[in-house]
Amino acid sequence: MNNRLLVRPFALADQAAATAALVTCFHETFAPLIPAEALAAFTLERSLTRFGDQAVGCTWLLEESGQIVGLTQIEGDEISLIYMRQSHLGHGLGQGLIAPLRAAAKESGHDRLRLWCLTSNLRARRFYDRLGTPTGRTKDIFLNNLPLPHLEYEIATEDGCPAKRG
Repeated sequence: MNNRLLVRPFALADQAAATAALVTCFHETFAPLIPAEALAAFTLERSLTRFGDQAVGCTWLLEESGQIVGLTQIEGDEISLIYMRQSHLGHGLGQGLIAPLRAAAKESGHDRLRLWCLTSNLRARRFYDRLGTPTGRTKDIFLNNLPLPHLEYEIATEDGCPAKRG
């Protein structure tokens, strides 16, 4: 990892590279956490639709020397995806991916962001615990007809102000 890191908005010209980065990040993250048949369902073809016209203005990319190493997307007040290459975790870069989401949500009138985290993804949960609060709500998200249990988090749109439930 070097100092040539940049968080920037997604553009339609990024569609192929963003899709490939998403699939790579997904497989790196979840290979040790979910069944192989669920992992196999997450393909380039299945993921391509995430990065069409609707992704402009709500998706940001983390680049290192022109290569996408992280990406994030928001839909209303929900973080619909946030992934980073495993080699880039633990260096404080996640805050850089959260910052544009907080700004976009705040600009849209939201005071909190929501996201769903795989309950067995303890590394991600530690990161989200520093940013906000688990709501206690759970749901299964299905991949290839396999239920994957998730826990919901809330994150305040104000940096440094976790969304603590009262």
